Amino acid sequence: MKIDITKEIVFKTARSGGSGGQNVNKVETMVEGRWHVENSTIANDEEKALITDKLNNRITADGFLLVKSQEARTQISNKAIVVQKMNELITTIEFTIGVNSSYNVNGVQTDDLDPMKGMFWTWNTGYIYAKLEGQSDSSHAPSNYFSYHVGGYKTNENALRKVLLNLPANNQKTLSTIVIEADILKWFDAAYDIKISVIAALLCFTIIGAGFITIGKHRTTPLKFIVPKGWPKPVYNFKENPLTVEGFDLGKKLFYDERLSKDSSISCASCHQQFAAFATFDHNLSHGYNNSFTTRNAPALQNLAWQKDFMADGGINHLDVQPLAPITAPNEMAETIEKIITKLKKDSVYRAMYKAAFGDETINTQRTMKALSQFMLMLISSNSKYDKVKRGEDSFNLPQRLGYEIFQQKCISCHKEPFFTDFSFRNTGMPVDKTLNDIGRMKITQNNSDSLKFRVPSLRNVDVTMPYGHDGRFFSLSNVFEHYRNKMQPIATTDSLLKNKLYLSNFQIGQLTAFLYTLTDTSFLKDKRFAPSGFYTTPFIHNH
Repeated sequence: MKIDITKEIVFKTARSGGSGGQNVNKVETMVEGRWHVENSTIANDEEKALITDKLNNRITADGFLLVKSQEARTQISNKAIVVQKMNELITTIEFTIGVNSSYNVNGVQTDDLDPMKGMFWTWNTGYIYAKLEGQSDSSHAPSNYFSYHVGGYKTNENALRKVLLNLPANNQKTLSTIVIEADILKWFDAAYDIKISVIAALLCFTIIGAGFITIGKHRTTPLKFIVPKGWPKPVYNFKENPLTVEGFDLGKKLFYDERLSKDSSISCASCHQQFAAFATFDHNLSHGYNNSFTTRNAPALQNLAWQKDFMADGGINHLDVQPLAPITAPNEMAETIEKIITKLKKDSVYRAMYKAAFGDETINTQRTMKALSQFMLMLISSNSKYDKVKRGEDSFNLPQRLGYEIFQQKCISCHKEPFFTDFSFRNTGMPVDKTLNDIGRMKITQNNSDSLKFRVPSLRNVDVTMPYGHDGRFFSLSNVFEHYRNKMQPIATTDSLLKNKLYLSNFQIGQLTAFLYTLTDTSFLKDKRFAPSGFYTTPFIHNH
């Protein structure tokens, strides 16, 4: 196993040739690795002063070598001095590996920390840089289970590990790449009988589980994803997770399986009910493990292929990662992904379904999340009366037509067609519930300007997704309209479109409600593809 962390160490500069053997700097650049001078491991204070003086004060107080872009011409000899002095004076390089606590606290990150690139993360553990699990005859845990983690909330002392490299006195000091090698075999040199076959190793910059493996002549049945007429291109990258009938069927089984929760009493479908557009009908806050409650109302799951981030605060940026949040949250399903994988591996039906979907019986986190995504991606709601009117297959009655006109005047700035949301985050003047103390997107960005901002919800199927609001405080549409007319409490972050309240007469509210009812897609709510046989029922829906 090798991890190339070149970009942490490499010396970069950009130059173009000039006359007289000179070079012209194009950009301002620095040594990216901290070759410390002011507070580092090189020999002594005298040598620190020497190198600082010789390099024309090109080393900053933080220990970075700086080549300034505003200096039009720099003699090439200066660069030679840099290399020479570093070779002479730097005997060690010290840096850290792992994920610091601030990243753990702030949830899922992007770039190299993106779980979709292989980084291990859950709400319960935070980021784990290295993970080794298995069985040992010397373990007193159930089933002789043993584990060793570097990182995570529960082992903060292990979250960051220092690496100290002693540089040899030769030209290897000028190499631009540092490679970390871990000899896994050394884990097994002790007197422990560790069964390699049951070990799961998930490492930063993952080498294991980087993608699907096609074995032999394995074949899957492609599942067609149809973009409704007039809709934009989805943002989800289907090349990374091609839809198949087998993957969809596996995802559906997982979605309805209560074994994904700690006490096998809660499934994804417990809070995301098909008859409620995969929201929770008539419950303001989602119920979780051991009679606990969440702080938010479960959102509808529809048209997710067009959504870039998830949760009411946008805290998760990929659909394939999103299920980890409710699965591992202690007030929701409260289970660890490791235990879920263990449960699934014991089930012969699941082993066969994973083989059908992915080519072999390997059951792991990545495949499980991708299967769930395949199911959720197919939850497309695009066949309401509104959609039929747009396609020329139906027509609005008078109240519906007048309501649509009012909607275009009063609501469409935030609830844009065809999704009836612009996916933005806005403060709509709802005062904070002091019992929940939910500050919205500010929790993710740590920016005061995002205080009490929540995602603009889609109004599709709004008739069956009550109660409304991020915390389900409104149990009817009339409550929502009354809030916008008379009960908003504007603060500094309240959306500018709403600071003067929303002026609607009772007549306008009636017409607007008639239009909103046309957004109900009964074919979506009853689609037998999306539930096990006999599972679904339909609540009262207004006659459209």
